[in-house]
Amino acid sequence: MHRPDRLVFLPAQNGAFTFKRAVNLLSATTPQLNEHERNTLKTIWYNQALMPRVKLFLWKLFHNSIPTIGTYASKMKSTQVPCQLCDSGVDDGVHALFKCSSARAFWLASPLGVHSDALPDDPRQLLQAVVGALHGSDFSSFANHVWALWKHRCAVLYGGKVFKVESGLSMARGFSFLSFLTGNFKITSTVRDALGHVSLEPTDAGLKCWIDGSYDNSGDGGWAFLIQQNQTLVMFGTGFGSVSSPFQAELQALHLAMRAMARGMLQDCVIYSDCQVLCRLLNGENIFDAVPWQCFFQVQDVIQEFKASCYTCGFINWEANMEAHFLANYARRNRVVSQDTSYSDLPVL
Repeated sequence: MHRPDRLVFLPAQNGAFTFKRAVNLLSATTPQLNEHERNTLKTIWYNQALMPRVKLFLWKLFHNSIPTIGTYASKMKSTQVPCQLCDSGVDDGVHALFKCSSARAFWLASPLGVHSDALPDDPRQLLQAVVGALHGSDFSSFANHVWALWKHRCAVLYGGKVFKVESGLSMARGFSFLSFLTGNFKITSTVRDALGHVSLEPTDAGLKCWIDGSYDNSGDGGWAFLIQQNQTLVMFGTGFGSVSSPFQAELQALHLAMRAMARGMLQDCVIYSDCQVLCRLLNGENIFDAVPWQCFFQVQDVIQEFKASCYTCGFINWEANMEAHFLANYARRNRVVSQDTSYSDLPVL
């Protein structure tokens, strides 16, 4: 009963099995954590920027329950098994994620620059040290890199892939982008639940990441993205939070992508959209006559992000006359508003 992850259901007198009885039984038979350990787990579990499966994985690491062959052998009191990648050390969670030669190369090449040789061998001490040293987005980035390394390692061992540091880092950027989404937007319960069903796996064509949501009863929008290893971001027209139009939702998503590119999460990004207005914008066409008046300020923000991205990421070839055309239309419409402030009565120019 003291083994981590072992659930024992105690039958009630009427023969029913309840989750409450199982929790009470496990609480009575599981060794108690000290206050520092409990605070470490709380910091992990209440981090809103992490996907539930990432939190669960860190919880398993904390309890030394990462499903490696070495962990299984230690729990079964059998002969220790060396690492399947480097053929040295004990193939447990800490070694697989930090001490293995492949893991060390991954961490040294990561933006965090973690020197994993200096980390403790005990998983609880390791996570306590990391939680104490990293805060906010830095800890979220660390957690996403741990999860990406594990996914890439599994693809190498069981999917016939070759371990490549850049492939693992590309996957980590995808997870970091998800953290950026949840940390910068008010995510509805429907969309937050969808985060638990994100599929992010390496394929022959690259890294594919599907995230989907839907409209809930409150009218708030869900969203959908596809991130590939070649940094292609495909957006669908549901958007974020309460929006007045599909176009406004697309602008929010596009603005977010621009901000993510500025932070280096998406490099050389090509964006496709099912919103016809944005497709015309991406193709360098004049779209501003078709832009709803309520979205003009939002379009102006996106323009600034476009211009900045041209210089830093080579996103698109910006045409200066597009901005001039937009500002001219804005001035004309502004004169109309000074005479009549009713948005619904604005003429289509």
